[in-house]
Amino acid sequence: MRLTAVATLTAGFLTAGPLTAATLAATSSLGAQERALHWPSIAVEARLDRDGVLHVRETQAMRFTGDWNGGERRFNVNAGQRLDLDGMVRLDSATGREVTMVGGDLDVVDGFDWAGNRTLRWRSRLPGDPPFHDALRTYRLDYSYRNILVPDGDAYRLDHDFAFTDREGPIEVFTLRLTLDPAWRAPDGFTGEFGPLRLDPGYGFTVDIPLRYLGGGRPAGVVFGADPMPRYTLASLLVALVVAMIVRFAQRERSLGRFAPGAPADVIDEAWLRRIVFAHRPEVIGAAWDEETGAAEVTAVLARLEQEGKIDSRVERRQLWLFGRNVLHMKLLADREQLGDYERSLIDALFFDGRTEVDTDDIRKHYAKSGFAPSTKIEGPLQRLVERMVPDDDAPPKPGWRPTAALVVAAIGLFVATGITRPDDLLVAVAGAMAATIWYVVMLLLQARLWRPRVEGAAAHALRFLVPMAVLLAAFVLVVVQGRFRAGILVLAGLAVLLLALCRSALNTAMWRHGPGRMQLRRQLAAARRYLARELRQPQPRLRDAWFPYLIAFGLGPHMDKWFAAFGGAAHGAARSATSWGDSSARHGAGHSPSGSGSATWSGLGGGGGFAGGGSSGAWVAAAGAISAGVAKPGSGSSGGSASSGGSSSGGGGGGGW
Repeated sequence: MRLTAVATLTAGFLTAGPLTAATLAATSSLGAQERALHWPSIAVEARLDRDGVLHVRETQAMRFTGDWNGGERRFNVNAGQRLDLDGMVRLDSATGREVTMVGGDLDVVDGFDWAGNRTLRWRSRLPGDPPFHDALRTYRLDYSYRNILVPDGDAYRLDHDFAFTDREGPIEVFTLRLTLDPAWRAPDGFTGEFGPLRLDPGYGFTVDIPLRYLGGGRPAGVVFGADPMPRYTLASLLVALVVAMIVRFAQRERSLGRFAPGAPADVIDEAWLRRIVFAHRPEVIGAAWDEETGAAEVTAVLARLEQEGKIDSRVERRQLWLFGRNVLHMKLLADREQLGDYERSLIDALFFDGRTEVDTDDIRKHYAKSGFAPSTKIEGPLQRLVERMVPDDDAPPKPGWRPTAALVVAAIGLFVATGITRPDDLLVAVAGAMAATIWYVVMLLLQARLWRPRVEGAAAHALRFLVPMAVLLAAFVLVVVQGRFRAGILVLAGLAVLLLALCRSALNTAMWRHGPGRMQLRRQLAAARRYLARELRQPQPRLRDAWFPYLIAFGLGPHMDKWFAAFGGAAHGAARSATSWGDSSARHGAGHSPSGSGSATWSGLGGGGGFAGGGSSGAWVAAAGAISAGVAKPGSGSSGGSASSGGSSSGGGGGGGW
């Protein structure tokens, strides 16, 4: 039994200065004349019956001053516990006679009703009556608690607050008499008699004692969770199944070449790039590299068309007060009929209404109401071209969704059965399912989706979703093994099946969807991009201006801008004589040969002309990227016994007036 007062909540008052205390006392005394409430006494008689149900008779003597409507009692009822109000009467303060109170009616004096699920209120005064002046009212509440005993191995523990901490006034005299059914045995020395003692605001009275049950079987008023052996078996089975799924997942990805090493840096040269990269259009390379078709691929198409002399462009810097932006002007030079399928679709969308000249502002204004996504004009054809890069590359069977769906349905079925057989466990089901699902979406699904296209460092980066998966399993195993919440086997099985479904879904999301050839191609393209990015950190990179569209397709626009800012001036002066795209056949020629025509050096200006309109190729990329990103549709997004301050496993709450 806890027999020592806990002084946590009074520490602040004990350390306050005399002046502050005096000021507060004076202020509170003025307010007390208007509205004050305290308890001259609270007497509690409680009995723990054979089934473990605690029956409580609580007699409160309340003294009101001010315009109080009446009193209230706020109960703490924890998950799985049940509170039943058996009755309430008022005791005449002079004679002790019981006065019948009216349940369900707070409009009459001596009426009482629930205000919410856990707050009981009663009326002592009508709104039009004179305010109370040191008026004494005595009320007796009869109620019972179920499932407040906590199983503790072969024993049980009663940890119950027989008063309430949440109140403003003191309880001048508190007494408790607790009796136990003969089926229960308390420690030696337990008398069940406590008090009288004073309880200041913020203090309850908690009885915390171990008990042994002498009756046969289990007490009917105590809810038990699943037995240890089924719980341990369930946790072990779940972990084994998830580990088996991870092993199978790793074997599948390994067979497709997921964890193979990338191309060594020393094998990459211009001839290697010509064979692997420059044999295809830049936008196709971009779509193959990151498995996506977006603004980078659209910008690469525009850069290639500029190189081929099919369009002409320039960048204009427009200034508005302190803010500036790049505007891309484009002029169509080629006959539309001579353009390829997706080239024609993109050009018709950009040069709308048969125009031959447009700029960024024209396009935004034209599509302001309907919205515009340029990547949709080229996505389908590019994906088909990517597939042709690796012919006869048989893809593995797609991960099936039906087993995952069946697991989810099974989990729901177990939760429904839980609601029928153990309704109190539904809270565990709902809370556990919601927490697991949120964790799955944020920490597993997103990371698994980001991992799917990864071809380099795949093993290390897989930890980004495998570690959260392990954390999810560890949390479940901890709850199951420790027997927290005293949950039944049905709800635990339902949560285990749900977790199995979530883990399977995350692994399926991370699985590679194409054949091993496509994996090898992407690994080569990743090595090519790494080579190009490394060269852009050198003062004299081994690059050509003719490769400019490929650098865009690889998403290296910001890298080019940084290179120009660091080295562009000197490099441009040295290479100017060799850079002739602005007015030569390299820019306006009929063909596209990135490795053999145009400048043999790198100027950072994309070969001059429109690419250098903003002072560097990065300005052109930024302006073209603004067009390639499209126009958002309006409304779319681009949220024992002791005086204590609480801590019991049951009972307590609050009380006062209203």
